[in-house]
Amino acid sequence: MGKTKSNQAQFKFSFGDDFLRFHAGQIVTDQSFAIIEIVANCWDAGATEVNIKWPENGGTVSISDNGIGMTQSELLYRWGKFNYNRVLEQGGKEAQFPKNVSHGSRKVFGRNGVGRHAMFCFNYEYQIKTKKDGEFTRVKVNRTSVGDKPYDVTVVESKPTNPKEHGTEIYTTVEEGKGLLNPSKLIELIGSRFISDPQFNVSVNGHPVVMTDLSHITEDFIVEYGSSKIRVKRIFGEKGKNTKQNGIAWWYNQRLVGNPNWGSFDSQIIDGRHPIAKRLLYIVKADLIDQKDVKKDWSGFYATDEIIKIHNAVHEFVRDDLRNLLYATRKERRLQVYETNKLQLSTLPAGAKESIVNFLEEVQSKCPTIGVQELETTVEVLAKMEKARSGYALLEKIALFNPDEIDALNDILEQWTVDDAKKVLGELKWRLELITKLETLVENPQADELHDLQPLFEHGLWIFGPEFESISFISNRSLSTVIKHLLGDKALDNHRKRPDFVILSDSSIGVYSCEKFDENHELNDFSKIVIVELKRAGIAIESTQKDQALLYARELRKSKKVGLQTPIVAYVLGSEISHDANEEFIEGPVRIVPCRYNIILAKAHSRTFNLIKKIEEIKNISYTSEMDEVIGTGNQGILFT
Repeated sequence: MGKTKSNQAQFKFSFGDDFLRFHAGQIVTDQSFAIIEIVANCWDAGATEVNIKWPENGGTVSISDNGIGMTQSELLYRWGKFNYNRVLEQGGKEAQFPKNVSHGSRKVFGRNGVGRHAMFCFNYEYQIKTKKDGEFTRVKVNRTSVGDKPYDVTVVESKPTNPKEHGTEIYTTVEEGKGLLNPSKLIELIGSRFISDPQFNVSVNGHPVVMTDLSHITEDFIVEYGSSKIRVKRIFGEKGKNTKQNGIAWWYNQRLVGNPNWGSFDSQIIDGRHPIAKRLLYIVKADLIDQKDVKKDWSGFYATDEIIKIHNAVHEFVRDDLRNLLYATRKERRLQVYETNKLQLSTLPAGAKESIVNFLEEVQSKCPTIGVQELETTVEVLAKMEKARSGYALLEKIALFNPDEIDALNDILEQWTVDDAKKVLGELKWRLELITKLETLVENPQADELHDLQPLFEHGLWIFGPEFESISFISNRSLSTVIKHLLGDKALDNHRKRPDFVILSDSSIGVYSCEKFDENHELNDFSKIVIVELKRAGIAIESTQKDQALLYARELRKSKKVGLQTPIVAYVLGSEISHDANEEFIEGPVRIVPCRYNIILAKAHSRTFNLIKKIEEIKNISYTSEMDEVIGTGNQGILFT
């Protein structure tokens, strides 16, 4: 059988011009990454002293150390092998130290040899001088263009030396105008990337580099992660100092991974613009992370499932810690907002104040960085809303029961939540203040405020009894016009320009209605009309005043604006009542009720006060509001004008 000869083409590997850039990443393109990687190599070499010569502009860049050094064969082997595995080739993750050098344990940073190429960041060629085991070697490394290798290594000098001498120097010439880092910035950079170690000292142009010192930091926390523990340290920098050393810093094996920042954190909690953010640094000692998850250039971590879980655990801790730290700031902002809106907030009942405080706390908790201006707008809107609502709806439930029906009252109070009870208490306590104000004014014959207080009855008909708790009673401008027409010249100009009520020389009259709707929800009548006439203090209520009130009711009927069977009740209030005018008068669905101010206000006060005590007793409520620190707890003022 014949043999066939196979012709095989020669296959040859080659490297593109950008191979090193893709292989080593930012180490060969960014000075910051390059110099840090070179210093890390000195650490791995067991050095205790590293001296960096760094020109202001162009000149020689040199990094020398007193580490273990390399023999000629070791240097050529390491520089000649791609993806050099330092852990496998040099006996594990512990650094090797020079002979007869006292040292502790030191874990190495390197693992894949890309740090060897860092000097290419400064020039296309550099030189290495190294001494070990009595050998001195100097080589030149040249970056090539396209070819079968990305760089050449040429032995320039080889000679014996003192066996006790050891260490390595790597250097190159940097062209003028290349834009080297400022030496002071370089010192700051190196100091921020490594944790302080007494057995590792670095200097730049003779100036020592101060490494990050964590030993003095007392804020030391533990983040639980499965069965492992992650140590987190919190550092506050100088107030007002704008530094890049803030945010979350991830450290692995005493070396910073990436840069500290807030970029990957929840911006709703904090961002770099916040004053605290510019001072605060969280150092995460993430030694539980597998080194293979650290990027080759130490610019960050690979986004593995494990890394994402670890990040989430740390971020959750930071989020909770920030909420606690920002509490004082948040309260300060709230107090500032209360001060700005002091006048408006002072008119609110206690329950309404507490509701606003609670709401602001929740808003700040969800978004701690919300500004003062946004909070002020929020408070302004909330204050208006609180003025528009009250505990009327809940009070109406109580109004359905006779005061003697204690069991029924207990039952309904037990059904209320604490929030329900606080709303009612807020309304009731405001009522007490209103009653006190009325008691002061109505007994003063010289008080012109008598006419000014009439609008309060739009919201204060509850003074006459629980049957008037409904908020559906409102002032009726149309019916007031009927009475004003009846009085003719006796009616005076309303100095408050309120057409809702009628002003006389000795009294003011308001008409309030509760509308009635048919089955189609169309307004067809009033379920009840209330007339309130406030007599000036010192004027006794006579029969003529009662007759006048009856005339008002009859005139409303004649106007045909009120149904024939619509109940009308007229209250005539004064400081005194003559003997012959003390009785109520009833004419069909019309009821005329003369009342002394002190009597009706005392009854309203007693009813309100007792109800407050009953609610507080059953619900066991007590609270204070931080708002009162600013606006005070005294007279809440008058809500309505």
